[in-house]
Amino acid sequence: SSQPTPVLPTPTEQHTCSVRFRLLLQMSSSSSALRTAVSKATSRSLVEPKEKHVRRLVIATQELKKTNETILTALAKRLRVRRPYPWTVALKTLIVTHRLMIEGDVGFLNYLKYSTQMFELRSYSDTTSQATQQQSSFIRRYGIYLQRQVELYRVSKVQLTKETKQALLSSEASVPDLLQILPALLSLLDALVETKEYLAVVNNVLIQKAFHLMLRDSKPLFQNLNIGIIKLLDEFFQLDLISARSGVQIYRRFASSSVSLGEMYQKASSFISSLPVVNQAPATLIETLEEYVESLE
Repeated sequence: SSQPTPVLPTPTEQHTCSVRFRLLLQMSSSSSALRTAVSKATSRSLVEPKEKHVRRLVIATQELKKTNETILTALAKRLRVRRPYPWTVALKTLIVTHRLMIEGDVGFLNYLKYSTQMFELRSYSDTTSQATQQQSSFIRRYGIYLQRQVELYRVSKVQLTKETKQALLSSEASVPDLLQILPALLSLLDALVETKEYLAVVNNVLIQKAFHLMLRDSKPLFQNLNIGIIKLLDEFFQLDLISARSGVQIYRRFASSSVSLGEMYQKASSFISSLPVVNQAPATLIETLEEYVESLE
């Protein structure tokens, strides 16, 4: 019997296959290079992550979606809890992740919101010495802070330093929006001020860099909390009972956290300049708000 005549690909099909093959090779090469960049940026040495490696990762987040998965997988491996890497590796990994969350493409955050288990560091500990255990304690707190920042993005769909102000100021930001976004902002602020006890042990460039990044976040964070609180108070005396109760709780948390942030700024001013003065929220206003709630009950 005669053999079937083989069907040869057309020139167009050959070109398409060639392009796909080159793209696969490029992606493979890129993935390897990105894993190397993560490894070098999070080395064991007690120095800040090298800028050239961090910038490569920041730029990479703006490319193929596959890039974010590669970067996050490589970062998560550096944060393993079983047989953990030294504290310097873990802290540099969180610093790099933090920078990518703020400076990278929003697609990185969008991918990270499904991978927050990488911040589950409650069991992380470098037990080499008492000093390394102290650094490990800060790392666990820092992980909680970054997890809260991802949660803020999940709720608001907003990247903290780029669009939060516009989101809260927009005409579409209704009271229900504020009642959802403000607690997420406050949770992030709470996670920040809960790290202030470690300001007493800022004795190396890595913990100093981590505080620099968090306190840089705190400026737009607190600014937008102020904006949101003002918008909420403008509408407060038209709220129903359930919303008004939530509003009082939000304002009470805000008043308390603003005091803690002011204290944190004072302690951090020894190594970070140009920290703003925090104007305290008037605590007496709480009584007025509570009286309105009682009038609805």
